[in-house]
Amino acid sequence: MKKQWIVLGLALFFFFSFFSPGRAQSKMPVKINLRQGEGNYVGERLMALVRKRIEDSESLKMAGEESYMLIVDVITMKIKGRPSTAYSYVVTFNAYGRLSPVLMHRLGICGNTRVYNAAMDIVSDLQSLAATVRKRMKKPSD
Repeated sequence: MKKQWIVLGLALFFFFSFFSPGRAQSKMPVKINLRQGEGNYVGERLMALVRKRIEDSESLKMAGEESYMLIVDVITMKIKGRPSTAYSYVVTFNAYGRLSPVLMHRLGICGNTRVYNAAMDIVSDLQSLAATVRKRMKKPSD
């Protein structure tokens, strides 16, 4: 009987030490503000893929009512006569209602064949920026 309690205690210890919420790194919330014109199907597909990749990310999530978040302002424009889009995005950080200066900005063009890679590039940029912001937010004693 005593041996069962010891085994149960050890199992609970290892479970909580490896799977506790404090041990897992929290996901950085991301809010996307999008402006795009009518009929910009490649731009719509690009942003849908970006949102999907953020939801699947281990370090990012779509923002809710958090008091801090990365804010991504995106503009996409259809390129006339071609199945492609031009896009621009600016990333700032909002902490408790105070916006930071611009942390990152990018311009790009993608067509139907490159839309997945462009979405991957955008999310990769956001992940590395989130890691940098998280590192700067850490207390010196951490």
